[in-house]
Amino acid sequence: MKTFFGVSVGIFCILLIFWGVYNFGFKNNPNIATVSEPGTIIKESSPLSIFTTSTHISPVLQEHVLSAATDGRSLFFYSLDEQAFQKSTLDGKDQEILLSNLPGVPTRIVWSPSREKALVQIKFSNGTSLWHTADLTLKTLSPLKPEMSRVVWDNTGSKIFYQYTDPKTNERTLNIASPDGKDWKNITSLGTKDFFLAPVPASVLVSFWQRPGARERGSLNTVALTGGTPKVILLDQLGADFLWSPTGDRVLMSTTDSSHPEKSTLSLMNASGGELRTLENAASFIGKTTWSKNGHMLYYALPGSLPESAILPNDYYEKNLHSQDSFWRMNTDTNKTERLIDLKDLTEAYDASDLFLSSKEDALYFIERKNQKLYKIEF
Repeated sequence: MKTFFGVSVGIFCILLIFWGVYNFGFKNNPNIATVSEPGTIIKESSPLSIFTTSTHISPVLQEHVLSAATDGRSLFFYSLDEQAFQKSTLDGKDQEILLSNLPGVPTRIVWSPSREKALVQIKFSNGTSLWHTADLTLKTLSPLKPEMSRVVWDNTGSKIFYQYTDPKTNERTLNIASPDGKDWKNITSLGTKDFFLAPVPASVLVSFWQRPGARERGSLNTVALTGGTPKVILLDQLGADFLWSPTGDRVLMSTTDSSHPEKSTLSLMNASGGELRTLENAASFIGKTTWSKNGHMLYYALPGSLPESAILPNDYYEKNLHSQDSFWRMNTDTNKTERLIDLKDLTEAYDASDLFLSSKEDALYFIERKNQKLYKIEF
């Protein structure tokens, strides 16, 4: 009897040791999914995660800015307070004036790929506007012809594309020229409608589409720089606006919901217009988006607190409405999304525009439309 009792105690001790090992080595392992009830996984944690939530958002510059960009080493911006093009470190320090004493008030800026030049639309005291080319290295400002509009850079920054409007017939053409407007060449006819232009990255093509409007159907087209017959990529999309990925193999599109014009939806397709799909939980528009360099990650601001009667994107820009945004990123390969800032950490209302990433993609910059200041979200 004593022998049997001793064996039983020994077996019990061995089982107790195994139970302790299980609890320490497995049950408390943070890499194992925890289950609330049979078959329902509610939490999965891993020490290695592609997505890391940020809780830090801060102003970069004290002054008001019209536009900003980076070359990876410095920030370039136009200061509304100093009325000058300026340069600073990535954290807004060591500011340097590059070009000042412009002949009017800048209303729009398009930075060259190197940031050494900029296309700037200037409004004069008599109410007229004219595009200029600013050389921030030589500190010169060259006016372009008044018939030139929708001016953008090519992929190299050595040429510009623009829409030319014949003052007699109102017929428009898509042209290419040197940055000073000289050595121009006609690429294709556009008719009488107003078009947006954008170079197709990593190609010798330029794209164009009708100016977006909630009640207008637009089509995306491309044409070679040497001219020829344009190719239709996508037809008749309501309120369509587009943003090419940096690799040129994908196109982001925002459209207006015909049944709910207060909603704008983001979709994705390849460079030929195929594989078109709606991005779920991304009810935003092009002006609140930016791509990662590899063309796979999409960063965007999700607008909120807009009136239910708003018609997007028209009312947002024309009636100067202001949204209250949340900030997200999406892996467009897997559709995995994540908040960049938790709602509890958004202590102020931000209406984000002109989004761009740092060169290391460890920070997202944006201009707040109400106060016209530059902010960044650090990851």
